[in-house]
Amino acid sequence: MLFYSKGGTVQKMMHDLKYRGNRGVGIFLGQELGRELKKLQPFCSADMIIPVPLHPRKKRKRGFNQAEIIADGISEVMKIPVRTNILKRRSYSKTQTRKSRFLRWKNVEQIFIVKDTKSLENKHILLVDDVITTGATLESCCIQLSKAENIQISILTAAFTKK
Repeated sequence: MLFYSKGGTVQKMMHDLKYRGNRGVGIFLGQELGRELKKLQPFCSADMIIPVPLHPRKKRKRGFNQAEIIADGISEVMKIPVRTNILKRRSYSKTQTRKSRFLRWKNVEQIFIVKDTKSLENKHILLVDDVITTGATLESCCIQLSKAENIQISILTAAFTKK
């Protein structure tokens, strides 16, 4: 939905959300995304929203998962349930903000696990994250989610940037 540039308004919004605990920013972004998605037929058929998970240690430190907050805003508008118990991050990884494209991909290559592939069979899921840079995190999630039979995955981020 938005372009993230260094020093720009979107970066300030994301920093307010992630590092200053301003959850209202995430809810607002999610609601705006939800309003836009309601206009696009393929997204209206999603059965559930799955936010990209944080490692439990990082979630405890931050107090919340920013992707989950955005997903909650989308859910509020679109009336699609958020499921946080299916996709899990199994290992802790440091921030990727300063990593190259290849190192980002290597950093997240095997860190996600799907707890219950049966619950995803024949489902359309909306995978949500805050910002996409290289797509490494989302690709890693999709690889794991794709282990479910006949799954359809749509990807949504609040912002995108160039690395």
